[in-house]
Amino acid sequence: MSDASAYALAPRPFNTFSMSFGGERFFRVYRQGEYLLFVTFPGRSKWQYVCMQFGLLGALLWVFLRKGFERRRDALLAELDRTQPDALMQRDKQNFAVHRAQIQAQALEQTGFFKRGVSAAAWRFKTPEKGELTLQLPTPEDVGTLLQTVPHFSPSPLDVQVIWNEAKKRYLKPS
Repeated sequence: MSDASAYALAPRPFNTFSMSFGGERFFRVYRQGEYLLFVTFPGRSKWQYVCMQFGLLGALLWVFLRKGFERRRDALLAELDRTQPDALMQRDKQNFAVHRAQIQAQALEQTGFFKRGVSAAAWRFKTPEKGELTLQLPTPEDVGTLLQTVPHFSPSPLDVQVIWNEAKKRYLKPS
């Protein structure tokens, strides 16, 4: 997995996150050669959760703290993007790689009211090692990057169950 030229020619990485009863985990997804590399990064600040406990006063406090947190997170993501993906895989035991042939049934779905987290769409796929995974894509830009990367990369077709609604500025089920 150390083909640096494949990493240099790959589309930009995109962000996903998973929500479960154990908490949430944020991933930066890189394409390198025949693999998708899922690298964890801190997605939300613990201070965001603390501020949520104090209602309106906490919301005002988070307004002041958020800019510094977002600046540090953006710097971290820029550092991750400059680092070779092989080195990133050694940083955390939660990082994993998926070979393109291992991706089985996959779909891009709309996130609903009862689904967890605020996101633009949900990417559901199945691998032999990890089982079925559902990863939320936080922004429409991440959905666009996934649509540029995965259909040409994976041999299994991507079942796209959403379309962009320009009036609402979000992905919705086709009517």
